[in-house]
Amino acid sequence: MTYEVVGGLVVVFSVIGALGAAAVWAFNSQRFGKYRTATPAPIRVSNPQRHRNIALNSTLSLACYAVAISVAPRWLYATEPTGIAVFAAQVVGALVIYDVLYYVMHRAMHLPRLMRLVHGVHHRVRYPTARDSLYLHHAELMAGIMLLLVAVAVVGPVSTWAFLTIVLVHGLINVIVHTNLVFPHPLFALWNHWVMRHHRHHAGHLDRNYATIFPFWDRLLGTHA
Repeated sequence: MTYEVVGGLVVVFSVIGALGAAAVWAFNSQRFGKYRTATPAPIRVSNPQRHRNIALNSTLSLACYAVAISVAPRWLYATEPTGIAVFAAQVVGALVIYDVLYYVMHRAMHLPRLMRLVHGVHHRVRYPTARDSLYLHHAELMAGIMLLLVAVAVVGPVSTWAFLTIVLVHGLINVIVHTNLVFPHPLFALWNHWVMRHHRHHAGHLDRNYATIFPFWDRLLGTHA
């Protein structure tokens, strides 16, 4: 475990947490109400249970990364710097591999038994807010992080900066897709695309839009909506 990576992860998770907190505030404020994709709706779980789940998953997420960089750092990242082209290839390559692995896992999670036992926890919230990016079964949380680490290991060892960037981008997108906020400005085109894909999945198209980052896998496999 290197101090650079530990310090970098502290910054990364602080940025992700700040975006999540800002997005939750915006969703619940009257000022940004016109940008919601849907009005807040009751969920099939009490708020204390919801908050306990999110708090525990936040802790588990940190623990998973701490264990990973303690036990298998040489499989994940190297301290040697790389050029811009290699850095970009490592980041994009890991995220592409992760997204196809996540597509497979997410689609499997919608099988009746896994939906009932695992993934159904997340779908208790039909119209999520950013905090619900962490409202899911603990096993699903750890499986998702494991997929990301496997994707990094397949590409890697990546540079330290690439590793931190991959974790940052993954976390930010996971928050963004759950914000249920869309903004009518060209700068938010990609943000809006991610939000609307996941919104349609939660709102009723449970057999569509399994991938998170890229639309390729859903389009290729006939699950795009």
